[in-house]
Amino acid sequence: MKIGIILILSVLILDQGSKLFVMQTIAKTNETIVALPNLLEFEFILNKNISFGIPVPPFVIYAVILIALGVFIYLFKSVNFKTAKIFSISVSLFIAGTIGNLIDRIIYGGVVDFIHHPFLGSIHRVLDFIYNFADLALNLAVVLFAIDVIFLEHKRKKHETRENI
Repeated sequence: MKIGIILILSVLILDQGSKLFVMQTIAKTNETIVALPNLLEFEFILNKNISFGIPVPPFVIYAVILIALGVFIYLFKSVNFKTAKIFSISVSLFIAGTIGNLIDRIIYGGVVDFIHHPFLGSIHRVLDFIYNFADLALNLAVVLFAIDVIFLEHKRKKHETRENI
């Protein structure tokens, strides 16, 4: 559990620190910073909607966030970090990403997004998105969760069944 808390805090510090920097610099000038031409840009957007800019009433957003956070915290408390490493990392990343974007909604009235990869938009406009480190944590959490459910959970349950016999 200690490693999960360290992971959550590390992601939150990276996420909120980067957003604070963005709010004190890029958001004030509204300029795009090109770090690597066509590969990486930093561009401020305050997203008041949900993923991919889908509009949803704020009370629905907060209700979903709080319910999800409750589920993730329950899973965090009940997961065995030694036997379900990938799952526990996934849950920790879910918690960190959810809290990071919730903090934004409370402080700024929307989520601070700023990382942009222009080359993805040139492939297809659906891929032309701007995100932050909390979003990255949430997406990585989904991938790790899928890996755990598809490849590891069965082995873990099989191992647990053998131990109980």
